[in-house]
Amino acid sequence: MKMKQYFLYLSILMSSSVFSENIDRAILDQYPGLYFDVQSNLYFINDKISFSIHPDKNEKYLDNVQYSVDNGPYKNYSGNIKFDKDGFHIVRFKAVDPVLNWSPTQNFRIYVDLTHPTSSSEWFGKTYANGVDLFVSGEAKLQLSAQDNLSGVSKIVWSQDNTSGINTFQDGKSFKEGVHAIKIAAVDNVGNAEDWKQLNFTVDSTPPQSTVNIRGNTFARNAKSFIDKGSYVSLKAHDEISGVNRIEYRINNGPVKTFQHKIPIDNKISKIEYRSIDNVDNKESWKSLEVFLDSTPPKLAIENKGNYKQIAGKIYARSGFAIVANVSDDDSGAKSLFVNNSFENVTHKEITFNQPGEHSIYLGAEDQVGNTANSVSYTVVIDEETPQTILNTSNDFVQKGDTFISSLPNKIDFTANDKGVGIAYIELSYNGKDFHKIQGPIDLATWTEDSRTIHFRSMDKLGNLEPVQKMHINVRNKGPIVDLYVEKDDMPKVSLSELIKNKNKMRLPASKKPAADK
Repeated sequence: MKMKQYFLYLSILMSSSVFSENIDRAILDQYPGLYFDVQSNLYFINDKISFSIHPDKNEKYLDNVQYSVDNGPYKNYSGNIKFDKDGFHIVRFKAVDPVLNWSPTQNFRIYVDLTHPTSSSEWFGKTYANGVDLFVSGEAKLQLSAQDNLSGVSKIVWSQDNTSGINTFQDGKSFKEGVHAIKIAAVDNVGNAEDWKQLNFTVDSTPPQSTVNIRGNTFARNAKSFIDKGSYVSLKAHDEISGVNRIEYRINNGPVKTFQHKIPIDNKISKIEYRSIDNVDNKESWKSLEVFLDSTPPKLAIENKGNYKQIAGKIYARSGFAIVANVSDDDSGAKSLFVNNSFENVTHKEITFNQPGEHSIYLGAEDQVGNTANSVSYTVVIDEETPQTILNTSNDFVQKGDTFISSLPNKIDFTANDKGVGIAYIELSYNGKDFHKIQGPIDLATWTEDSRTIHFRSMDKLGNLEPVQKMHINVRNKGPIVDLYVEKDDMPKVSLSELIKNKNKMRLPASKKPAADK
């Protein structure tokens, strides 16, 4: 008798329970729990799948079905077959009718996948973690990956910033600047899903901003920034998101350096370019500052205004003499003039001296960045005192009232004394109007007049003119003439010498004096 063949089917029964409490049901409902890999010809199931065995037709003479799991002994089939362990399983089964006709043994290779995949994230681009927060560059892209050892990864789903929408993640996604919180989960091919993982990060697309500060004396003039010797440049930057990583600078197109401390300025002209970079490599555009080093002191020009004489380091002048000070500077510009003990915010000053006596003055200058010129000192003596002329004679005069009588031979000479700058000249006049300079001693024997009045004075080298002195001089070159007179009332007052000269004439009384005597 020929054996009857039965063709049995392994039927799949799906549980309607929720796959995961953490993954949206709409996602997991897309997975029936059974996955057939066409490349390997393998079946994969999850823990919600069970199997039943039944004939392919309504076989009323089916007597019994036996099955074996994982090469175990055959058992009588009594209900659904369910797997509760991960891994590879093989199911064999066969059926018999009442007259012991057995169906062919059928084999099914089944992989049970009860484990969810594991996802991981990676940023391609600059990131920075400070121990609390993760910062990423605006150009950085997020890539997600997952690992599953059995049925394989189906996809990775994600939800952004607490929104309700869930999407399949596409690699290489970038995000707008700001704070983000996204959830990700990987799902395998049989619907096993991992719990949500949350990624918190802050996108920083804004470069930091740097500022420059010059430490030292500075001054802007003619659209130029001047600094003094010893000044230095300090850089500072601020970034509100990921923070400043470093500040870079270069001087006069030189090598780029990282700013760590003050930048000394030694060149006459320095172009400083600088920028800051944050912790996710956002770079600020280069900024620049051009500074001009002014290490040259200003020029202090002094002009003496008026008639003066400089003797032994002192300036002698008359009232109204002035010292004119001018300050100039070709770089940062002149700022102030130092007069005695204080700075005055002027660059030109005329200092006039009017009070007689000795005056001390100290002058200095400062430019706009603090360079100072060497101070100079002056001693000014205002001399308003006239000289004193002295008349000298080779033989002494005899003074009679206002007249000075001189014998011959005799010479007169003049000297003058001055306590200040000295005598310029001595001058003489015989009429009190027309003066001439005295060149030497005057010999009185050369006078054509016995009696003369001389006017004399001296002038010092500053123009102080002595008041005119005068002297009436009578020159005597012979003795006085005396005679003997007869003293009688009726006789004229005639000397005996005169009588002898006129002895042949009648002598008349004084009242009858001859007309010739009249």
